[in-house]
Amino acid sequence: MASTNAQAPAAPARSARARTALGRLVPVLLAGGALAAATAPAAVAAPAAAHAEAAKAKTARLVYEGGVKKLGVVLVDAKAMTLYHFTLDKPGKIACVGKCITIWPPLVVPKGTTSVLGGKGVTGLGTVKNPEGQTQVTYHGEPLYTFSGDKKRGEANGEGFLGKWYAIVVKSAAGTKTTTTKSTGY
Repeated sequence: MASTNAQAPAAPARSARARTALGRLVPVLLAGGALAAATAPAAVAAPAAAHAEAAKAKTARLVYEGGVKKLGVVLVDAKAMTLYHFTLDKPGKIACVGKCITIWPPLVVPKGTTSVLGGKGVTGLGTVKNPEGQTQVTYHGEPLYTFSGDKKRGEANGEGFLGKWYAIVVKSAAGTKTTTTKSTGY
């Protein structure tokens, strides 16, 4: 019988150790469960966030209004650089190709973009495939370009270049003639 009594206290000691270990493990498991529970909504939200990002990527806001001191309010790109049109471009036929686009980079939409939006007050935007296979932004049908000679916002160094390149003036500055700088709209 003594052996039975000797074993009886040993069992509770193991139970106490087991309880202590279990006591240490339960908070860890619960914390892990809480962590899993906390991350579950994020995991569920992740596809929704990815979908929202994909939806954003399909529409790009690329054209805004900005100021050029000598011209007034003009269309600008997302970097606030002046946008131009080329008078030799015709509907369905873009004339600025080859070396021309190194001086006059076309405003193109990012890959995966399906539509273009303008900033507040900018309407009439569209797109056209240019000869390089890019999707180029248009304003009332006219392909848009920036000018490599413009180094900072507010410049319009390409205005009137060779009598063929003009900024898209939305609202002319006081005292300026805009007949040659307004978009012709095809």
